[in-house]
Amino acid sequence: VLEQDLLVRAGPLLRSHLPPGVWLLVADDNTWRAAGVATEASLRQAGQAFRRFTVEPAPGEATPVADDQKVAAVQGLMQELGCSAAVAVGAGTINDIVKTAADALGKPYAVIATAPSMNGYTSSLSALLSKGVKITRPCRPPVACLVDLDVMAAAPYRMIASGLGDLASKPVSNADWRLAHRLLGDEYPGRVMDLIDAGGALLQGIAGPLRARDVTAVGRLCASLCLSGLAMGLAG
Repeated sequence: VLEQDLLVRAGPLLRSHLPPGVWLLVADDNTWRAAGVATEASLRQAGQAFRRFTVEPAPGEATPVADDQKVAAVQGLMQELGCSAAVAVGAGTINDIVKTAADALGKPYAVIATAPSMNGYTSSLSALLSKGVKITRPCRPPVACLVDLDVMAAAPYRMIASGLGDLASKPVSNADWRLAHRLLGDEYPGRVMDLIDAGGALLQGIAGPLRARDVTAVGRLCASLCLSGLAMGLAG
């Protein structure tokens, strides 16, 4: 769901998609301020039981990094509390940590987006620092992705620019893919390219308005990022 003033409805929306029981609400200090406080209030108003977990930077980290240790901490707490689901409140790092932990336990999760910085919200993989090496691994995607456009427009501009840069890199990859299809017979599914093309059309003319934090431009960027993540899942 991509809307303005969305977090006030987060509780009812998530309760319609996640199972009953206790949920683990995961954020870092920055993402908690950006969206966690409002999400918590909505969950309480909806009568949903949850526990909060704050991801802290490890020694030597300025901000938290998605790695094996943080995944293990979230996974262990979900087991200890008997959580039926998890909710990630954040962007790439928090989403990848929670996505990986929930997948390992076979539990569903949802994500509350906090910045339009990458296309992994709706994807079926996570990126982790594992034993010092950056890897990607397949994971089940979220059952719900809530994108409050007011929150996204208020994100640090470098994160908004990062999301546009992520998508601007795709045409080169797609050209490589088509070349591999023509020369090597690799699969090139049309439905995936339809999603990518639709996402690309949303980006036309938004670069300038993004600098002004125009909500319509931010919304088109967020929609394109979500389509890109879905395309990744379809492509496998």
